[in-house]
Amino acid sequence: MTLTTRYVACLPEAWLEALEAYRAAAQAQVVDEPAPIAARDGERVIMRVEGIVLPTRVAGMRCAPVDEMLRALEDIDGVREIELLIDSPGGVAQGLDVLHARLMSLRDAGITITARVDGLCASAAYWIASAASRIIARPIAEVGGIGVYRVYYDRSEALREAGIRPVVVRSGPHKALGVDAITDDQEAVELQNIMDIHSEFLQAVSAGRGMDPADVAVLATGRTWVARRALSVGIIDEVSDASSDDIADNQEDEIMSETSIEAVAMAAAEEPEAITTPAGAQADAPAEAAREASAADIERERCAALMEIFSRDASFAARAIREGWTPTEAKAFWFDEHAGASPAATTEPVAPVEPITADPASAREIVRREAEARGIPLAQAWARYWRENNIIR
Repeated sequence: MTLTTRYVACLPEAWLEALEAYRAAAQAQVVDEPAPIAARDGERVIMRVEGIVLPTRVAGMRCAPVDEMLRALEDIDGVREIELLIDSPGGVAQGLDVLHARLMSLRDAGITITARVDGLCASAAYWIASAASRIIARPIAEVGGIGVYRVYYDRSEALREAGIRPVVVRSGPHKALGVDAITDDQEAVELQNIMDIHSEFLQAVSAGRGMDPADVAVLATGRTWVARRALSVGIIDEVSDASSDDIADNQEDEIMSETSIEAVAMAAAEEPEAITTPAGAQADAPAEAAREASAADIERERCAALMEIFSRDASFAARAIREGWTPTEAKAFWFDEHAGASPAATTEPVAPVEPITADPASAREIVRREAEARGIPLAQAWARYWRENNIIR
């Protein structure tokens, strides 16, 4: 398996370390037998997502193979709960859509899925975790990193200085990207592929977390949040001091009190709601659903375009998404404010965010109650919550 040409959903420094580990593993003579990625304890399956997320296992690497996770989820007759113990910076995007869909189908079948984050749950790991009924993180855990990238190295200058001129005979203008000088057209085509995979990531988080795609897009800048702030923006549900290792090491003990069992049951019974619908409107539900799906597609394309145009000005991109501006309108506003400077060359400082106070209530639960009480869509409730708590201005 070649790692260097994959679409990556991983923290960059962790990915570079993974590539070094991959090269070292290829040269290793003795390889330890890996521990099973999942273990069953009665009606519970405990599955570890640790290290780099990969499509399949690489001998000698600390990794979370997607194919092994899928196999562990095949024979689950009698299983009522799945626990994901996560400590991963992310990894390769390949196979994540299938794994996320499998977890969502099990969740829809009534199985409670709980994700517990000890240290890191970023990028590809969060793609997986977003399918959980509930995400619980330790106080200094780091969560988020929603985004995708791919790295090419333009070595044309180095080759020219060495007196080497590569001659690439191509069947098409986009073949053999990166062998010689990379053109703007090649880069633009690759960006389209990146944004398509990014869109799949956003839709997965939207479905798993019960959030509007536009709200997820605001958070999908690639950054991570420490646990309490992750709770405040709605990407986790609880901050807890309990260690995942403590839970895994005591599988035979009763680790859930009556109170926590009741809380998990309530969380599993909750269904993600999109918009509060009056009872009299049920007859129009199919047509309304089709209109909402079409509107969601349009909104997703608008958000993706704004994030691409203002990729180096995250605060302005978030503002444009909130205000409902089209890309053309956003460009006009940006140029008016910056007197003709290039959106790709200037980064507006993001105002500091107020410290997050300890709050046992999930942001998602608070927003849902707000939406229900006011009879407003969840998207509006999220926007009000963020503004009132000075999370995103």
